[in-house]
Order: sequence, then C-alpha cells, then structure tokens
Amino acid sequence: MVDRLSEYPFVTVRVACTLCDRRGSYRLARLAAKYSAEISLEALIEYLAADCPWRGPHRRRDARCGAHFPDLWREPRPPDEPGPVKLRLVKGGRSA
Repeated sequence: MVDRLSEYPFVTVRVACTLCDRRGSYRLARLAAKYSAEISLEALIEYLAADCPWRGPHRRRDARCGAHFPDLWREPRPPDEPGPVKLRLVKGGRSA
C-alpha cells in the first residue's frame, strides 16, 4: 500500500473525485518540492482538494468529498507512464 508521496509509483499524480467532475494531474517532482516527499497521501489530498465544497467544516451533510488517486487502484498502469518510479531524497550541500 502506498502511504507517502515518496512511495507513489508514477511520474504523474492524477486526482479525481467520485462525486463531481473535478479532475487534475500533477508532476510528482513538483508536488514533492512543494509539499515534501514524505507527506502522507491523506494530507496531500487535503491540500489538493481544500476548496472542494464536499470537504471540511463547510461540507454538505449528505456526502463527503470523493477526491482520490485513481491510478493507485488501476491495473494495468496508465499507458502514458513509464514503469514504477522510486523517489529518493538526496541530502548534501553544494560542492565547491
């Protein structure tokens, strides 16, 4: 099971909603740079769907936000994706 962005297996991170037509895609590297490679996917979906009318204290009573990462449950992998990618954190300073 994929729990963190660093474990996400594709270069493109797709987001979709089961309740509405909202869809989007993001580059894995850009999300890691902005939110950290170690952010949980649960926290990431909170950021990406923060303005959803079905999410948070302003949500409607009859439903909850259906934002999710559809490619994580898709078999086989999306056709435009290379094989699984492992994101590595590289620490170090500049070389002189």
